[in-house]
Amino acid sequence: MSLFTTPAELYLASADRMDHVLRNVETLGTEGPTEVESYATVVGGLSGLNYLTVLRPRQLLFFDLNPSALAYARLIVELVAMSRSPAEFISRVFRRPVSSWLETTDAPGLTVDTQADFLRQPIDPSIAADTFLRLSGRGRATFEETIGRFADGVPLAETRNCRRLLPCWPVTERVPVGAGEATGCDERGDRVPNTNTFFFGHGWLSADAAFLSVRRCLTETPCRFVCLDVLAQDLDAFVAWGESLAIHVSNIDEWFPAAWHHRWRSWRERALERQCRLTTITSHGGVTRVAADPHGWAFAGVAPFVTGEVVEVVRRHPWGFHEIPRANPTVEEYLARHGMAADTTILHVLAGEGAPRADVERVADLARRLSRRTLVLEHNRSSTDWPAPTDPRFFDEREFCSWLSADGPGAPERVRILSIAGETDNRRNLLAVIEGGEDEVSGGERVWCDGSFAGWNDAEDLDTVFRPWFVRICVPSVLEQARSETLTWEGRRLSWEVCHEILAFQRFRGAVSADDLIRASNERYARLDALWAGREPTPAALHDFYVSSAAILPWGHGVFAADHDVAARRRQWLRRVALLRQLQQRGVSSVLDYGAGGGHTSLLAKAMGFRRVCHHEYAVYHPYVAWRADAIPGGVFLQTDAGSPLALPWRVQGIICTDVAEHVASPDGMLEQMRAVLEPGGYLVWVSVFGEGLSSHLHPELAGHETRLLARHGFRRVADLPVEYVGFSGLYQQEVP
Repeated sequence: MSLFTTPAELYLASADRMDHVLRNVETLGTEGPTEVESYATVVGGLSGLNYLTVLRPRQLLFFDLNPSALAYARLIVELVAMSRSPAEFISRVFRRPVSSWLETTDAPGLTVDTQADFLRQPIDPSIAADTFLRLSGRGRATFEETIGRFADGVPLAETRNCRRLLPCWPVTERVPVGAGEATGCDERGDRVPNTNTFFFGHGWLSADAAFLSVRRCLTETPCRFVCLDVLAQDLDAFVAWGESLAIHVSNIDEWFPAAWHHRWRSWRERALERQCRLTTITSHGGVTRVAADPHGWAFAGVAPFVTGEVVEVVRRHPWGFHEIPRANPTVEEYLARHGMAADTTILHVLAGEGAPRADVERVADLARRLSRRTLVLEHNRSSTDWPAPTDPRFFDEREFCSWLSADGPGAPERVRILSIAGETDNRRNLLAVIEGGEDEVSGGERVWCDGSFAGWNDAEDLDTVFRPWFVRICVPSVLEQARSETLTWEGRRLSWEVCHEILAFQRFRGAVSADDLIRASNERYARLDALWAGREPTPAALHDFYVSSAAILPWGHGVFAADHDVAARRRQWLRRVALLRQLQQRGVSSVLDYGAGGGHTSLLAKAMGFRRVCHHEYAVYHPYVAWRADAIPGGVFLQTDAGSPLALPWRVQGIICTDVAEHVASPDGMLEQMRAVLEPGGYLVWVSVFGEGLSSHLHPELAGHETRLLARHGFRRVADLPVEYVGFSGLYQQEVP
């Protein structure tokens, strides 16, 4: 048997020794971390739920190689949500009331010794009926296919990874799983029927408080279910990066030690690159944390931005990133030479190490003029790494941004601010990435001519505006290929940005030709029309249409015909820059891109320095957009599924919703969801074209009544958008009660 890929190979409850699991829970509870950006757990035998008694993730991910396991995990979430205690959960699983059984017996509780008597009770039809009434259709089907087959603790006759399902098992004994065989070895080495157990009375089922804590997490935290082989995947393929990440992989280290060691090493390297505090949890190996000293974290944060000839300016010797071949002058030496030309200049904690601020500003000004990229690294006063956080040599983030935006190191639109991890938190240092020397920038920022792009009619001149912005969301290695490799359609050459988009998706997907991708792009609208469900589709039909249409072009960036108006398309793309700049000018640093499609606005927001970006779109888009986002340094990048109700782990300060409202079943419902995740006083960028244009434009009755629609949900108009759109548009602000 393949062990893990069919319904018969499904583990229904824990196969891990519970004493090992409880040891790990105690370690996490006492040593941390407990607050994590994301928690990913293999479904396996559900032992990962125990760690939710101490972890407080902002996002949840259940993964498994077995598609049946994901359906089973969804069922368990439903059963937990409808239960108020561990006893009620077990009652629903086994369809027998624990509480009334205890009232009729002398048993002190449901234990290893008493469970046989409990399972001898007849099934209670009222519990079974109530459970099925509350389950979704998919949940009922999964229940019948899985735990519904285990009524009384008697082993099934067939060969399965779970032949016997029990509420309880001794905490200190091995669970006799058979790994695809009919029997497994118990603690004494005897062959007994292949068994799974919930370990009722321990871990997440130990008490009401533990259970309700897990229930709250499962019902209130954004959650994804992903089918994957964890030993074959880099972290980028399935997690949302943030400051901290915990991954539970059950007993994979015991079953596949060599493969697990290789995979963990690759995860560790990627976590260091991403400045992410990674914690892995295995049943046998315990809790392992990715650790780096402050220098290691700093180097991992700086290294992705270092290219070409490098100059690193330091306060004293020996100091700096010895891993990088570079010139290494002190402040005094650099100023005495009136600066040094370089591709990358690093200013390595100059103020924090005692250099006078005036000298630091002179160094920064010279570096900006003489370098293609300047990296400014300084200590963050707000970090708990520092025993004296009031040290005047250090910066807080607001002061650092203000200093960088003043007269020296760079205008704010060319500066990205990142936090660098340290010993105790993720903000020991601040890193500013300043793009472009003075000569290069003087021609690259003209995009802000009168707040619009209408004046850029010359194609060559427009490219000088468009290129530096589009490059920010490109995959560097693909960009080089796009500049050197010619792609054509119907005998005509495609522009460089089109080549990048085609080649990037080809790099991601593999085994697909560029010609097929170009053809799919050009035939997109014809294929959409063929799928359209009619003038008044039901919500279910509309959902199916958008899921199917998304699959046509999951990289979703426009129609790239060879005779397409390249200049018009570039102006249209640049509107994203204007919208994001408008939000930044109003202090917005977290943004939701609602109906985000192929993600260019979301990716650009991350590249422009938004601290939190949410890409809300159907899940078919997610893997590719996540791959693109991971190539862009910056803040948190979250993805949520448009096929489910909108739920975020935090509120955002701004929402972009352009050309979406006319495509949803209920614009009122959409606005209500937006209102719930927007901070009071937050901003909404709105564009709608109700009832006209493509056949899929809905709600013609709302045309001309957009202001009333938005007002119903507490949005008032505060400004026009800085660029023109077809239809109704404006910048709106949520009224504060």
